[in-house]
Amino acid sequence: MRCFCLVARLMKFAKTQRYEGMMGKHQWRCMQVPGVILAIALFFVHVAAADAGNAAKGAELMELHRVRLLNEAGGAIEGSRDGGASWIRLGTVLQPVEQINDNGYTASAWAVDGHVAATAVNAIHIKVGLSSQGRGRIFSLLPRDMFAPPAGYSSYLNLQSSIYTDIPSGGSLFGDGFAPVVGSKVFYLSGTTGDEGRLLPAADYVPARGDRLMIVTELPELWPREMLFENREGGRVTMTFADGSSQTVATVVRPVHGVGRFQGSTFTGGGRIRANHCGVICVSTSAMGDLGGFQIIPLEHSHSPEMQGAWSKTQWMIVAPLDDNSLQGRAPLFSSYIYPSYSSEDLYAENWKERMLSRFLVTVKLSDREDWQPMPLFRFHPNVNRPLPDWAASALEKVTEIKISFPIM
Repeated sequence: MRCFCLVARLMKFAKTQRYEGMMGKHQWRCMQVPGVILAIALFFVHVAAADAGNAAKGAELMELHRVRLLNEAGGAIEGSRDGGASWIRLGTVLQPVEQINDNGYTASAWAVDGHVAATAVNAIHIKVGLSSQGRGRIFSLLPRDMFAPPAGYSSYLNLQSSIYTDIPSGGSLFGDGFAPVVGSKVFYLSGTTGDEGRLLPAADYVPARGDRLMIVTELPELWPREMLFENREGGRVTMTFADGSSQTVATVVRPVHGVGRFQGSTFTGGGRIRANHCGVICVSTSAMGDLGGFQIIPLEHSHSPEMQGAWSKTQWMIVAPLDDNSLQGRAPLFSSYIYPSYSSEDLYAENWKERMLSRFLVTVKLSDREDWQPMPLFRFHPNVNRPLPDWAASALEKVTEIKISFPIM
Protein backbone atom coordinates (compact mmCIF):
# COMPACT_ATOMS: atom_id res chain seq x y z
CA MET A 1 0.00 0.00 0.00
CA ARG A 2 1.38 3.41 -0.93
CA CYS A 3 -0.86 5.73 1.05
CA PHE A 4 1.89 7.61 2.87
CA CYS A 5 3.78 8.11 -0.39
CA LEU A 6 0.65 9.58 -1.93
CA VAL A 7 0.17 11.88 1.07
CA ALA A 8 3.74 13.14 0.62
CA ARG A 9 3.10 13.90 -3.05
CA LEU A 10 -0.14 15.71 -2.26
CA MET A 11 1.57 17.82 0.37
CA LYS A 12 4.18 18.97 -2.15
CA PHE A 13 1.43 21.04 -3.72
CA ALA A 14 0.93 22.89 -0.47
CA LYS A 15 2.60 26.13 0.46
CA THR A 16 4.34 25.98 3.83
CA GLN A 17 5.33 28.78 6.13
CA ARG A 18 7.18 28.86 9.42
CA TYR A 19 4.88 29.21 12.38
CA GLU A 20 6.43 29.61 15.82
CA GLY A 21 3.85 27.60 17.72
CA MET A 22 4.35 24.93 20.32
CA MET A 23 3.39 21.25 20.22
CA GLY A 24 4.28 20.15 23.72
CA LYS A 25 7.87 21.41 23.77
CA HIS A 26 8.41 21.21 20.03
CA GLN A 27 8.03 23.76 17.27
CA TRP A 28 5.75 22.73 14.44
CA ARG A 29 5.02 23.80 10.89
CA CYS A 30 1.64 25.14 9.93
CA MET A 31 0.67 23.85 6.50
CA GLN A 32 -1.45 26.14 4.37
CA VAL A 33 -3.07 23.51 2.23
CA PRO A 34 -5.96 23.91 -0.17
CA GLY A 35 -9.04 22.39 1.47
CA VAL A 36 -9.54 19.60 -1.04
CA ILE A 37 -5.91 18.48 -0.88
CA LEU A 38 -5.96 18.48 2.92
CA ALA A 39 -9.16 16.43 3.00
CA ILE A 40 -7.72 13.87 0.58
CA ALA A 41 -4.45 13.70 2.52
CA LEU A 42 -6.20 13.13 5.85
CA PHE A 43 -8.34 10.39 4.32
CA PHE A 44 -5.25 8.50 3.24
CA VAL A 45 -3.62 9.00 6.65
CA HIS A 46 -6.67 7.26 8.15
CA VAL A 47 -6.48 4.40 5.64
CA ALA A 48 -2.71 3.97 5.96
CA ALA A 49 -2.81 4.02 9.76
CA ALA A 50 -5.50 1.34 9.81
CA ASP A 51 -3.51 -0.80 7.40
CA ALA A 52 -0.29 -0.30 9.39
CA GLY A 53 -2.02 -1.27 12.62
CA ASN A 54 -3.15 -4.52 11.02
CA ALA A 55 0.40 -5.46 9.96
CA ALA A 56 0.53 -8.33 12.43
CA LYS A 57 -3.05 -9.38 11.66
CA GLY A 58 -1.99 -12.18 9.36
CA ALA A 59 -0.48 -14.01 12.32
CA GLU A 60 -2.48 -15.75 15.02
CA LEU A 61 -2.60 -13.67 18.18
CA MET A 62 -2.36 -14.67 21.83
CA GLU A 63 -3.52 -12.51 24.72
CA LEU A 64 -0.68 -11.49 27.00
CA HIS A 65 -2.70 -9.53 29.55
CA ARG A 66 -5.42 -6.97 30.05
CA VAL A 67 -5.63 -3.92 32.29
CA ARG A 68 -8.80 -2.24 33.54
CA LEU A 69 -9.29 0.97 35.49
CA LEU A 70 -12.05 3.17 36.85
CA ASN A 71 -11.63 6.77 35.68
CA GLU A 72 -12.27 8.54 38.96
CA ALA A 73 -10.13 9.60 41.93
CA GLY A 74 -9.46 6.48 43.97
CA GLY A 75 -10.47 4.21 41.07
CA ALA A 76 -8.84 0.78 41.02
CA ILE A 77 -6.26 -0.17 38.37
CA GLU A 78 -6.17 -3.94 37.93
CA GLY A 79 -4.44 -6.46 35.69
CA SER A 80 -5.30 -9.95 34.46
CA ARG A 81 -3.16 -12.60 32.74
CA ASP A 82 -5.96 -15.13 32.26
CA GLY A 83 -8.38 -13.27 30.01
CA GLY A 84 -10.20 -11.58 32.88
CA ALA A 85 -10.93 -14.68 34.96
CA SER A 86 -8.96 -13.21 37.86
CA TRP A 87 -7.50 -9.80 38.63
CA ILE A 88 -4.67 -8.34 40.72
CA ARG A 89 -4.46 -4.79 42.02
CA LEU A 90 -1.81 -2.71 40.22
CA GLY A 91 -2.54 0.75 41.58
CA THR A 92 -4.98 3.60 41.96
CA VAL A 93 -6.15 6.53 39.86
CA LEU A 94 -5.11 9.78 41.55
CA GLN A 95 -6.63 12.16 39.02
CA PRO A 96 -9.12 11.19 36.29
CA VAL A 97 -9.25 12.64 32.79
CA GLU A 98 -12.24 14.35 31.19
CA GLN A 99 -10.82 15.70 27.94
CA ILE A 100 -8.49 14.83 25.10
CA ASN A 101 -5.71 16.71 23.33
CA ASP A 102 -6.50 17.49 19.68
CA ASN A 103 -2.87 18.38 19.00
CA GLY A 104 -0.95 15.19 19.81
CA TYR A 105 2.70 14.60 18.95
CA THR A 106 3.42 13.94 15.27
CA ALA A 107 3.67 10.14 15.38
CA SER A 108 0.35 9.77 17.23
CA ALA A 109 -1.41 10.44 13.91
CA TRP A 110 -0.03 7.16 12.57
CA ALA A 111 -1.68 5.01 15.24
CA VAL A 112 -5.05 3.30 14.80
CA ASP A 113 -8.05 5.00 16.41
CA GLY A 114 -9.06 3.32 19.66
CA HIS A 115 -5.62 1.76 20.17
CA VAL A 116 -2.47 2.44 22.17
CA ALA A 117 -0.27 4.91 20.27
CA ALA A 118 2.78 4.82 22.58
CA THR A 119 4.07 2.62 25.39
CA ALA A 120 6.86 3.84 27.64
CA VAL A 121 8.24 3.71 31.17
CA ASN A 122 7.01 7.26 31.70
CA ALA A 123 3.69 7.36 29.76
CA ILE A 124 1.07 5.50 27.76
CA HIS A 125 -0.73 7.45 25.02
CA ILE A 126 -4.05 6.37 23.51
CA LYS A 127 -5.32 7.63 20.16
CA VAL A 128 -9.06 8.18 19.77
CA GLY A 129 -9.13 9.98 16.43
CA LEU A 130 -7.53 12.39 13.98
CA SER A 131 -7.99 16.16 14.09
CA SER A 132 -8.86 18.29 11.07
CA GLN A 133 -5.20 19.38 11.05
CA GLY A 134 -3.94 15.82 10.81
CA ARG A 135 -2.79 15.53 14.43
CA GLY A 136 -3.60 12.60 16.66
CA ARG A 137 -6.41 13.18 19.17
CA ILE A 138 -5.10 11.49 22.29
CA PHE A 139 -5.24 11.10 26.05
CA SER A 140 -2.61 9.61 28.34
CA LEU A 141 -1.95 7.48 31.41
CA LEU A 142 0.91 8.77 33.54
CA PRO A 143 2.95 7.44 36.46
CA ARG A 144 3.09 9.36 39.74
CA ASP A 145 6.53 10.80 38.87
CA MET A 146 4.92 12.98 36.22
CA PHE A 147 3.02 14.98 38.87
CA ALA A 148 6.27 16.92 39.12
CA PRO A 149 8.24 16.24 35.91
CA PRO A 150 11.98 17.01 35.87
CA ALA A 151 13.06 20.54 35.01
CA GLY A 152 13.30 21.01 31.25
CA TYR A 153 11.21 17.89 30.56
CA SER A 154 10.82 17.71 26.79
CA SER A 155 8.98 14.44 26.12
CA TYR A 156 5.33 14.84 25.14
CA LEU A 157 3.27 15.78 28.21
CA ASN A 158 -0.23 17.30 28.41
CA LEU A 159 -1.45 17.63 31.99
CA GLN A 160 -5.11 18.31 31.15
CA SER A 161 -5.62 15.19 29.04
CA SER A 162 -3.96 12.66 31.35
CA ILE A 163 -4.99 10.10 33.94
CA TYR A 164 -2.54 10.31 36.83
CA THR A 165 -1.84 7.09 38.71
CA ASP A 166 0.06 6.18 41.88
CA ILE A 167 2.16 3.67 39.89
CA PRO A 168 5.84 4.63 39.64
CA SER A 169 7.56 5.10 36.30
CA GLY A 170 8.67 1.68 35.05
CA GLY A 171 6.14 -0.11 37.28
CA SER A 172 3.43 -2.58 36.22
CA LEU A 173 1.66 -1.04 33.18
CA PHE A 174 4.67 1.23 32.58
CA GLY A 175 7.10 -1.65 32.10
CA ASP A 176 6.96 -4.26 34.86
CA GLY A 177 4.69 -6.98 33.55
CA PHE A 178 1.62 -5.13 32.26
CA ALA A 179 2.90 -2.70 29.62
CA PRO A 180 0.85 -2.67 26.40
CA VAL A 181 2.24 -2.71 22.87
CA VAL A 182 1.59 -0.09 20.23
CA GLY A 183 -1.67 -1.30 18.75
CA SER A 184 -3.17 -2.75 21.95
CA LYS A 185 -6.96 -2.35 21.77
CA VAL A 186 -8.65 0.10 24.13
CA PHE A 187 -12.29 -0.19 25.21
CA TYR A 188 -14.59 1.84 27.44
CA LEU A 189 -17.87 1.57 29.30
CA SER A 190 -19.66 4.78 30.25
CA GLY A 191 -20.78 5.26 33.84
CA THR A 192 -19.95 3.35 37.00
CA THR A 193 -22.16 0.33 36.40
CA GLY A 194 -22.66 -2.11 33.60
CA ASP A 195 -21.63 -5.39 32.08
CA GLU A 196 -18.05 -5.48 30.73
CA GLY A 197 -19.38 -7.52 27.82
CA ARG A 198 -20.77 -4.23 26.49
CA LEU A 199 -17.39 -2.49 26.33
CA LEU A 200 -17.06 -0.29 23.26
CA PRO A 201 -13.95 0.52 21.16
CA ALA A 202 -12.41 3.83 22.26
CA ALA A 203 -12.52 5.43 18.81
CA ASP A 204 -14.12 8.90 18.58
CA TYR A 205 -14.19 8.80 22.38
CA VAL A 206 -13.84 11.51 25.02
CA PRO A 207 -13.30 10.05 28.51
CA ALA A 208 -15.65 11.06 31.33
CA ARG A 209 -15.40 10.72 35.07
CA GLY A 210 -16.73 7.32 36.13
CA ASP A 211 -15.98 5.58 32.82
CA ARG A 212 -14.35 2.14 32.89
CA LEU A 213 -11.40 1.61 30.55
CA MET A 214 -9.77 -1.61 29.44
CA ILE A 215 -6.55 -2.19 27.48
CA VAL A 216 -6.17 -5.64 25.92
CA THR A 217 -2.68 -6.62 24.79
CA GLU A 218 -2.26 -9.41 22.25
CA LEU A 219 0.99 -10.64 20.70
CA PRO A 220 1.66 -12.70 17.56
CA GLU A 221 1.91 -16.42 18.36
CA LEU A 222 4.83 -16.64 15.94
CA TRP A 223 7.06 -14.79 18.38
CA PRO A 224 10.60 -13.65 17.48
CA ARG A 225 13.71 -14.72 19.33
CA GLU A 226 15.66 -11.60 18.42
CA MET A 227 15.95 -8.64 16.07
CA LEU A 228 19.36 -7.71 14.62
CA PHE A 229 20.41 -4.31 13.28
CA GLU A 230 23.60 -4.11 11.20
CA ASN A 231 24.92 -0.71 12.25
CA ARG A 232 26.11 0.55 8.89
CA GLU A 233 24.64 2.27 5.87
CA GLY A 234 22.81 -0.40 3.89
CA GLY A 235 22.78 -2.74 6.90
CA ARG A 236 19.97 -5.26 7.26
CA VAL A 237 17.35 -5.32 10.00
CA THR A 238 16.53 -8.99 10.52
CA MET A 239 14.01 -10.74 12.74
CA THR A 240 14.90 -14.31 13.78
CA PHE A 241 12.45 -16.88 15.17
CA ALA A 242 12.87 -19.81 17.56
CA ASP A 243 12.95 -22.33 14.71
CA GLY A 244 15.97 -20.57 13.21
CA SER A 245 14.11 -18.96 10.33
CA SER A 246 14.62 -15.26 9.71
CA GLN A 247 13.08 -12.36 7.83
CA THR A 248 14.64 -9.08 6.73
CA VAL A 249 12.20 -6.32 7.69
CA ALA A 250 14.03 -3.04 6.95
CA THR A 251 17.35 -1.51 5.93
CA VAL A 252 19.59 0.98 7.74
CA VAL A 253 20.08 4.26 5.90
CA ARG A 254 21.91 6.06 8.69
CA PRO A 255 23.73 4.17 11.50
CA VAL A 256 23.81 5.32 15.11
CA HIS A 257 27.18 6.49 16.46
CA GLY A 258 26.25 8.60 19.48
CA VAL A 259 24.01 8.92 22.51
CA GLY A 260 21.85 11.72 23.83
CA ARG A 261 19.55 12.85 26.63
CA PHE A 262 16.29 10.97 26.13
CA GLN A 263 14.10 11.64 29.12
CA GLY A 264 12.50 8.60 30.62
CA SER A 265 15.74 6.61 30.31
CA THR A 266 16.34 7.47 33.96
CA PHE A 267 13.45 5.13 34.85
CA THR A 268 14.91 1.96 33.34
CA GLY A 269 18.25 0.15 33.13
CA GLY A 270 20.94 0.22 30.47
CA GLY A 271 20.27 -1.97 27.46
CA ARG A 272 16.51 -1.87 28.07
CA ILE A 273 13.58 -0.60 26.02
CA ARG A 274 12.55 2.86 27.21
CA ALA A 275 9.71 3.43 24.74
CA ASN A 276 8.05 2.35 21.52
CA HIS A 277 5.60 4.35 19.45
CA CYS A 278 4.65 4.61 15.78
CA GLY A 279 7.87 6.48 15.01
CA VAL A 280 10.50 5.35 17.53
CA ILE A 281 12.25 2.60 19.44
CA CYS A 282 14.09 4.24 22.35
CA VAL A 283 16.90 2.28 24.06
CA SER A 284 18.48 3.31 27.35
CA THR A 285 22.28 3.50 27.57
CA SER A 286 22.30 4.60 31.21
CA ALA A 287 21.92 2.89 34.56
CA MET A 288 18.70 3.29 36.52
CA GLY A 289 18.58 6.85 37.82
CA ASP A 290 20.89 8.22 35.12
CA LEU A 291 20.07 9.77 31.75
CA GLY A 292 21.19 8.57 28.33
CA GLY A 293 20.05 6.63 25.27
CA PHE A 294 19.63 6.39 21.50
CA GLN A 295 16.68 5.97 19.18
CA ILE A 296 15.73 4.03 16.06
CA ILE A 297 13.30 5.91 13.81
CA PRO A 298 11.68 5.33 10.39
CA LEU A 299 12.90 7.33 7.43
CA GLU A 300 9.60 9.21 7.11
CA HIS A 301 9.75 10.41 10.73
CA SER A 302 13.30 11.69 10.26
CA HIS A 303 11.75 14.48 8.16
CA SER A 304 9.19 15.50 10.81
CA PRO A 305 9.64 19.06 12.11
CA GLU A 306 10.75 17.97 15.59
CA MET A 307 13.27 15.49 14.17
CA GLN A 308 15.37 17.96 12.18
CA GLY A 309 18.48 16.95 14.13
CA ALA A 310 18.24 13.31 13.07
CA TRP A 311 20.43 13.91 10.00
CA SER A 312 23.00 16.14 11.67
CA LYS A 313 23.34 14.47 15.07
CA THR A 314 24.44 10.93 15.75
CA GLN A 315 22.07 9.54 18.43
CA TRP A 316 19.50 8.32 15.92
CA MET A 317 19.54 5.26 13.68
CA ILE A 318 17.32 5.81 10.64
CA VAL A 319 15.75 2.78 8.97
CA ALA A 320 13.87 2.51 5.68
CA PRO A 321 11.34 0.04 4.25
CA LEU A 322 12.29 -2.61 1.71
CA ASP A 323 9.40 -1.57 -0.56
CA ASP A 324 7.05 1.37 -1.10
CA ASN A 325 5.19 0.76 2.16
CA SER A 326 5.82 3.08 5.08
CA LEU A 327 7.46 1.78 8.27
CA GLN A 328 5.78 4.29 10.58
CA GLY A 329 3.15 2.67 12.76
CA ARG A 330 3.89 -0.71 11.20
CA ALA A 331 4.91 -4.04 12.75
CA PRO A 332 7.35 -5.33 13.73
CA LEU A 333 9.45 -2.23 14.50
CA PHE A 334 6.84 0.38 15.32
CA SER A 335 3.77 -1.62 16.32
CA SER A 336 2.66 -4.90 17.89
CA TYR A 337 5.94 -6.36 19.18
CA ILE A 338 8.17 -4.13 21.33
CA TYR A 339 7.33 -2.74 24.78
CA PRO A 340 9.20 -1.65 27.93
CA SER A 341 9.90 -4.58 30.26
CA TYR A 342 12.32 -4.33 33.16
CA SER A 343 12.56 -4.18 36.94
CA SER A 344 15.64 -3.49 39.03
CA GLU A 345 14.28 -6.05 41.51
CA ASP A 346 14.43 -8.99 39.09
CA LEU A 347 17.71 -10.41 40.39
CA TYR A 348 16.47 -10.36 43.99
CA ALA A 349 13.22 -12.23 43.35
CA GLU A 350 12.78 -15.93 44.10
CA ASN A 351 11.73 -16.50 40.49
CA TRP A 352 14.62 -14.36 39.20
CA LYS A 353 15.37 -16.62 36.24
CA GLU A 354 11.79 -16.53 34.97
CA ARG A 355 11.65 -12.76 35.42
CA MET A 356 14.95 -12.17 33.59
CA LEU A 357 13.86 -14.33 30.65
CA SER A 358 10.58 -12.41 30.38
CA ARG A 359 12.38 -9.12 29.60
CA PHE A 360 13.67 -7.44 26.46
CA LEU A 361 17.45 -6.99 26.45
CA VAL A 362 19.57 -4.95 24.03
CA THR A 363 23.19 -5.98 23.50
CA VAL A 364 25.88 -4.98 20.99
CA LYS A 365 28.82 -6.26 18.98
CA LEU A 366 31.91 -4.07 18.88
CA SER A 367 34.47 -3.74 16.09
CA ASP A 368 37.24 -5.09 18.35
CA ARG A 369 35.26 -7.98 19.90
CA GLU A 370 33.67 -11.05 18.31
CA ASP A 371 31.10 -11.89 20.99
CA TRP A 372 28.02 -10.00 22.13
CA GLN A 373 28.60 -7.40 24.82
CA PRO A 374 26.34 -5.65 27.33
CA MET A 375 25.16 -2.22 26.28
CA PRO A 376 27.88 0.35 27.07
CA LEU A 377 26.66 2.70 29.80
CA PHE A 378 26.96 6.48 29.68
CA ARG A 379 25.85 9.19 32.04
CA PHE A 380 24.86 12.78 31.30
CA HIS A 381 24.25 15.71 33.57
CA PRO A 382 20.45 15.93 33.86
CA ASN A 383 20.37 19.64 32.99
CA VAL A 384 18.98 19.61 29.44
CA ASN A 385 20.24 23.16 28.86
CA ARG A 386 23.83 22.00 29.05
CA PRO A 387 25.40 21.01 25.74
CA LEU A 388 26.28 17.36 25.34
CA PRO A 389 29.94 16.55 25.96
CA ASP A 390 32.09 16.03 22.86
CA TRP A 391 32.42 12.29 23.47
CA ALA A 392 28.64 11.77 23.17
CA ALA A 393 28.71 12.08 19.36
CA SER A 394 31.01 9.05 19.00
CA ALA A 395 30.09 7.01 22.08
CA LEU A 396 28.77 4.11 19.94
CA GLU A 397 31.14 4.41 16.98
CA LYS A 398 32.61 0.94 17.66
CA VAL A 399 29.18 -0.72 17.61
CA THR A 400 28.80 -2.88 14.49
CA GLU A 401 25.57 -4.72 15.40
CA ILE A 402 22.68 -4.18 17.79
CA LYS A 403 20.55 -7.07 19.03
CA ILE A 404 17.15 -6.83 20.70
CA SER A 405 16.54 -10.15 22.47
CA PHE A 406 12.82 -10.79 22.94
CA PRO A 407 11.14 -12.22 26.04
CA ILE A 408 10.66 -15.97 26.09
CA MET A 409 6.93 -16.65 25.97
